[in-house]
Amino acid sequence: MKKCLVLVVLVLPFFGYAQSKLDSLKLVTGSLQSDSLRILTYLRLTVDYNRINYDSALVYASKAQDLSRQINSNSLLARSKYRMATVFISQGQVEKAKTELDTVVALSQLQKDTATLLSAQVGLGRLFEKISAYDSAVKVFFEAVVLAEKIGDKNAEARIKNYLASIYNYQSQFDLSIKYYREALVLVRELNFKPGISAILTNLGDNYLSINEYDSALIYQRQALKLKQETNDKLGVGRVYNNLGNIYISTSPLFNLDSGFYCYSRSLNISEEMQDRNLKAQSLYGLIRVYFMKDQYQKARTIGEELIVEAESIQDLPLATRSYGYLSLVSAALGDPMKSISYRERSNALADSLLNSERIKLTQELEAKYQNEAQKKTIELQELQISKRQNERNGLIILAAVVLLVLGLLISRYRIKQAANKQLRELDRIKSTFFENLSHEFRTPLSLIIAPLKDRMNKDISDEDRTLLRSVINSAENLDELIKQLLDLARLEKSNYQLSPKPVEASAFFRVLTASYQSLAEMKQISFSVILPDQELWLSFDPDLIKKVCNNLLSNAFKFTPDKGEVTFEVQFYSQLVIRVSDSGSGIPSDEQNRIFDRFYQVEGPQASGSGIGLALTKELVLQAGGEISLNSPYSHGTCFKVTLPLQKVAPSTAEEYVIPQKLESEQVNGEVAFSADKQNLLVIEDNADLRSYLTGLFQDQFNVYTATNGQEGINIAIESIPDIVVSDIMMDGMNGLEVCKTLKSDEKTDHIPVILLTARSDQQTKLDGIQYGADAYIIKPFEPEELRVTSTNLIATRRKLREKYSGDEKSSNEAPAKLPFVIKCEAVVQKNLSNDTFDIDDFTREIGMSRMQLHRKLTALTGFSATAFVRHYRLNQAKMLLEKGEPVSQVAYAVGFASLPYFTKSFKEKYGFVPSEVVKKASHVT
Repeated sequence: MKKCLVLVVLVLPFFGYAQSKLDSLKLVTGSLQSDSLRILTYLRLTVDYNRINYDSALVYASKAQDLSRQINSNSLLARSKYRMATVFISQGQVEKAKTELDTVVALSQLQKDTATLLSAQVGLGRLFEKISAYDSAVKVFFEAVVLAEKIGDKNAEARIKNYLASIYNYQSQFDLSIKYYREALVLVRELNFKPGISAILTNLGDNYLSINEYDSALIYQRQALKLKQETNDKLGVGRVYNNLGNIYISTSPLFNLDSGFYCYSRSLNISEEMQDRNLKAQSLYGLIRVYFMKDQYQKARTIGEELIVEAESIQDLPLATRSYGYLSLVSAALGDPMKSISYRERSNALADSLLNSERIKLTQELEAKYQNEAQKKTIELQELQISKRQNERNGLIILAAVVLLVLGLLISRYRIKQAANKQLRELDRIKSTFFENLSHEFRTPLSLIIAPLKDRMNKDISDEDRTLLRSVINSAENLDELIKQLLDLARLEKSNYQLSPKPVEASAFFRVLTASYQSLAEMKQISFSVILPDQELWLSFDPDLIKKVCNNLLSNAFKFTPDKGEVTFEVQFYSQLVIRVSDSGSGIPSDEQNRIFDRFYQVEGPQASGSGIGLALTKELVLQAGGEISLNSPYSHGTCFKVTLPLQKVAPSTAEEYVIPQKLESEQVNGEVAFSADKQNLLVIEDNADLRSYLTGLFQDQFNVYTATNGQEGINIAIESIPDIVVSDIMMDGMNGLEVCKTLKSDEKTDHIPVILLTARSDQQTKLDGIQYGADAYIIKPFEPEELRVTSTNLIATRRKLREKYSGDEKSSNEAPAKLPFVIKCEAVVQKNLSNDTFDIDDFTREIGMSRMQLHRKLTALTGFSATAFVRHYRLNQAKMLLEKGEPVSQVAYAVGFASLPYFTKSFKEKYGFVPSEVVKKASHVT
């Protein structure tokens, strides 16, 4: 019977409550024997009565509070008070609601009930927003964001950031409003909540319209329109059309009365179909403005008279005031001064009425809030402000009349330019389509040229023919790259270029990208400086787009910098990513700087070459990513390009699955292939360029190959990237291969990496030295390639077996496999923090003394587990041993650091295939 009653409580909320169903739920409440279930039922009744009867809702919220106190449950008491607060908010009793929410916050903090605390914080923020206490609301919302991130509630985090954006919008702080709308947009896109996505896109469009960024406003409103059409949100579609109309008839580069008329007409049709009078009034207001601007005054009057009826029926006095104002101007244009004066008087009367209502409202609020003499002075100050607003209103009315007259003159001038602009746009469209089609046609014959030439290069041909073929292939590949740029420009112009952002460690990404230019710098004797952030910097961006931008800027810098000159590449991150590429070339004349980003434009001079589309493509890519690019070039004193991108930081844990993704994504120069996440990493340390290139080609099909030109560089790369195996020459200038091996094997971060030494010296002492320093293999030059490949594969296989042995289920501690000292050290750290449920990866790395990436790579190499998986694996193994001793499940869960018993049970079953209680039951039978 009790189970049936619980089922009733769980099912009823999904069906909506008629009075009869509420009565049924009250009858069920009387038969419940569990106090906790009765409290939960009271809370359900509170929620449902809050929609139809505030008094009844307060009664049930009070019953829930009283019963929570009787059973001494602070957790249920906090939830009861939160429901009481929602009732007070619905009634407009602000002070009572705040008192209840403050109590909820205190109780939630006492109980460490983060979910209820988050609800209370959001409630307080909305309460402060309702009474216009924006500073307090912002403070509370920021605290709530931290809580939402802590418990991983992305839905709550998105709602809170949406509230923050709305508050900043109220205060006309549009830059902050846009920032938080964008952050909320990222979250709702992750949740794939299309109604939320379209709502935020609409808000972003309104913000950009407010700051006169019409292109951005149009982009976001169009995206919102597409989503609302996909979700069949007809009313939403109508509202977006109304917003698009506002954009088209604004004084902007997009100014287009015909498009505005079309959007308002669509909006009006939808409002009539959906019977939404608010949308209908807004649509009519847009149409009267369009007709007025088109000098179609009779139609404007007809629409205006209908608009007045709608505005007054929905009691939208501000809209009615503006509508009478337009009718006054229309009547004047039609030669009816009496009606014009009549409409103007009605407009002024409504404006005075609005002002009086505002004065009365402010006065009532002040009288209720302040009681002493000092507070009366504050009231007087507010009244003075109201008087000032009245004067400002009169001034604005006069200014609006002047603006409308000037606007009429501008419209006639605009119409003259409109036809010419339309022709130019059509010509530009035809040109872009031509280049796109031509580029596609070029790629097929180019492929048929390059492929046979490369095949011929691999055959036995003379050096002279090889040189000639290499020149032809380079020219064909340069042409192919130019065609790719033309296609990118065409996609950008048609808005078909899709961004693919992902978490990337920026410092390593730019270090790899700039390394490909070191050889070019050495060849031209150019001093190439690279300035990057010292610490790890995880950002979310499209690696391919950023690579294209940087490569274009760096290629230009090296092309226009004379031999023995200087090129500097600098990356900084504050609230945005800033990239600077500067050179010591001859600079760009000031009269040509404003055209440098134009398509096919080239600066005149002896070094002028290329297609003239590189910088045009760079600018379009930067704009596509929402950034800016600028140029500073004092003529004859070099050039500096600055790119600013509004990128977001991401936590390393969020990006943990991407292990240095920029190295896996970026294409290597000099014939090296792109890194793949499916391959293991091999480091080649060799000072001879030809042999280094040969070894890279030997291993690149099997491994991701890092290369170093000397011993110290090799050690730095090994410590940074933690490769799976190292192949090093012994005889090198500076630090030789034996010293490299000794250094790697004596460093805790790298002592697990297998090292293969290559040398031309075959004497016994050299072999003994290599083995003494910890080398895993020693191969004499000239070596057989297959021998080197097989040796590398065997060493990797040995490490894999060790990992598989460790990751296998251990039946007892006596049967555990032999472990390396570093694994034992890691287990000791986890054991020390075994019952600490707040112990996370940052704590782990701090106690081990490594970076997140170094710890992740080393643990993966030794155990097959990431740092997070290692901690969970060890805790679950310890839990199993305790359960086999007959310890209670709940006690074991908390003892091994699981704060949530359901999560412990789920994790245990995923690892072992059965629930913890089965282990305890089996242990009890054995006993």
